[in-house]
Amino acid sequence: MDDTPRVQQREFYRLWYPVAERPSLRIDDQEFDVSEVSEAGARIVIASQVELADAEAFTGTVTFRTGEKDCVKGTILRSSENEIVANLTTGISLKRMMAEQIRIRQKYPPVAGESKGGEATS
Repeated sequence: MDDTPRVQQREFYRLWYPVAERPSLRIDDQEFDVSEVSEAGARIVIASQVELADAEAFTGTVTFRTGEKDCVKGTILRSSENEIVANLTTGISLKRMMAEQIRIRQKYPPVAGESKGGEATS
């Protein structure tokens, strides 16, 4: 077994949300759940066809379960039948990311061998 320390290859921490804790994202008159978030990206859940296209820029507000809000700006990287992946040019603050990580981990302690709940992302 190699004892060489592993280097994190992703630039930003990614926080995965359980369904009951997902923040919401409002873009114009549309509201979506956010299943993952980082300082520079988001995975947005969509229930039906939406009016956002790949490479489209957007501005919105993320509202967390604590009631706190962050304004975001970004671009749609890709979309599928049930989700949109976005690059955020103005994203979630590091302070908010850390507070959310602590809140989620306290409420949902990691289970041995489980990788969800927070990973780094590029």
